[in-house]
Amino acid sequence: MTGTHIYVIMERQYRQFYHTTKMLHNSLGISPFALRSAAERTAIDMIIPKPKNTQYTEGTLQFKKLSVFCEHHEDHFTENYIHMFVDIAIEFVKSSESNMRICQNTQLQNGAYTVEVDSNIHIAYGDQDGLRNALATLIQILNEDTQGFYCKKQTITDYPDSQFRSVMIDLARGLPDFARLTEDIKRLSLAKCNVLHFHLMDGMGICYESAVYEGEDIRGTKRYSIDTMRELVKYCEDLGISVIPEIEIPAHAAYLLHRHPEFLCECDIENQSKWNVCAGNEKVYEFYERLIDEICEIFPGQYIHVGGDEMYFSDLPDLHRACHWNICKVCAKRMEEENITEFNELYCYMMNRINEKVKSCGKTTIIWNDMTDIAKDLPLSKDIIIEYWRTANENRGPRKGCSFDLFLKKGFKVINANFETSYLDLEAYANPEKTASYSYKAYPANDDDTNIIGAEACAWEYGNPACGYYLASFSPAAILLLDKMWNTDDRVYNKEYRASMTKLILGVQTPCHYDMFEIFGSIMPPRTADTATYVTIQNELTDRETLEKHSHVLKGITETYSRNYLNHVQEIIKKELTI
Repeated sequence: MTGTHIYVIMERQYRQFYHTTKMLHNSLGISPFALRSAAERTAIDMIIPKPKNTQYTEGTLQFKKLSVFCEHHEDHFTENYIHMFVDIAIEFVKSSESNMRICQNTQLQNGAYTVEVDSNIHIAYGDQDGLRNALATLIQILNEDTQGFYCKKQTITDYPDSQFRSVMIDLARGLPDFARLTEDIKRLSLAKCNVLHFHLMDGMGICYESAVYEGEDIRGTKRYSIDTMRELVKYCEDLGISVIPEIEIPAHAAYLLHRHPEFLCECDIENQSKWNVCAGNEKVYEFYERLIDEICEIFPGQYIHVGGDEMYFSDLPDLHRACHWNICKVCAKRMEEENITEFNELYCYMMNRINEKVKSCGKTTIIWNDMTDIAKDLPLSKDIIIEYWRTANENRGPRKGCSFDLFLKKGFKVINANFETSYLDLEAYANPEKTASYSYKAYPANDDDTNIIGAEACAWEYGNPACGYYLASFSPAAILLLDKMWNTDDRVYNKEYRASMTKLILGVQTPCHYDMFEIFGSIMPPRTADTATYVTIQNELTDRETLEKHSHVLKGITETYSRNYLNHVQEIIKKELTI
């Protein structure tokens, strides 16, 4: 039995237990949560991402179950999606018997939707992404009390600024707890993420039991089975998220070269760097073609990311990460055969060959930007998508050739993942101050944003136990950036926003206006390299009474899709109370 199956069974058991407990509470006239006041029931919701337009009317719609009529066979997806977040009875009925109606409107653009709440709930959507977006909004406006569920009467009209709203999760540097991973993915879906990029392999190994990458990795780290990877992909699809797999070519190859020393460059040098595979060796290409075939069997999505980054580090000699293509006899022979005169052209030759293999599988290739000297007229295929992550650096890659604007001007499609604003691993990168005014279309500066297909937030070393700060900081950090991918206008992260973020993370039972982030002093809990104190209470919230108040509120949230997150915050409070 795979980890996914075990998790699904545990989820079902928990829901059965909760439903039984809830029925008992109701029969006795008590509830694990208090009946909301009239003021709370009329308070305006703040949805994340903020819809383009919301019009409120007076009153609320109360119901104990959803009687749903679907015009175009949306039944299965609708039921599965809602039940991932809310324990509510759903039945599919004729139109005249429904209190929720779902229909497709082909006049709406991709990702767009409307949600109208009056005497019933009416949902219209443009495409499948639009349906998921509508359901994600519905879940955010739902509230639960002793009388069942309710939501305020309103009309929401909404659409995304970007059709590509992605988060990268690094699985190569350590596997996370599976329940934690799936919880995080759920929250990303509610924030209308529609792409997940999994970094599958790196210098130390690969995260799944590949038949091509045989043997244990250097650390002996556990891996997911191929079946588990397939189930993870299906899990994402059920949440309206497509998956991009990433392999690493030609650098970050220490593990591969440990298993296959024959892929090293052939050169007269002692203690050769095991960082890059040889670009001239035909067996290297045969290996990657087999790996791509395997990847295509597991991941049915449109894209394959093949890395292409960080081929040398002249500023970090102690790490022994050098590229020897310039002194390799096999690379020299390949360059002569292909009439290649310089290093960057050889890099483009390799990426173009890999791209042809990816295209033969019906997929589109993505690479990182930093090794393409776009200031030169290089023969890199224009159907390769560029993921932009950094500006030029004299010690890593071409100094003048990493320009965001130049890639756009040269006609490449670009994903904006600029590390200064989009990396989630250190406080110095993404933070609330930066994200509030950040626009993925405008930074880095460019003259024409037509070819920017979207943006990505990156969680490097997400599964590394040493990066414990991700337990509390990943979800709010990623959601802030997803918000800015949906809307490019400025944000104000006030108490109302923090309360909305709290509800998005913890679920429909969250008390109105409850601000969990008061505990941390910031909507993005601090991230430091100090794993012993990766989260501390950063403000003056130290009095026992206030901490106990938070503890009491959190214990009252019994049905949640965020149990691991909830438990983690409770542990933080418990630790603070014992100091």
